[in-house]
Amino acid sequence: MRLAIAAALALGTAAVPASAAPVISFEFDNLAAGVSQAVPEPATWGMMILGFGAIGAAMRRCKERSALAVAVA
Repeated sequence: MRLAIAAALALGTAAVPASAAPVISFEFDNLAAGVSQAVPEPATWGMMILGFGAIGAAMRRCKERSALAVAVA
């Protein structure tokens, strides 16, 4: 008896012998290793955090100026 595993990864086949002994063997072939995703450098993370901080400060400053202008008018 031969059992084939159908998956998105297509790892291979699993053989289950139909004998009296309870032995299960798995055979994997056609395995491939790929290149992992690039990880941003610490300087990139620092610049991104500074950029978000600058955007937040600009939004807050803009909100404070408009509230002051409305209060005076």
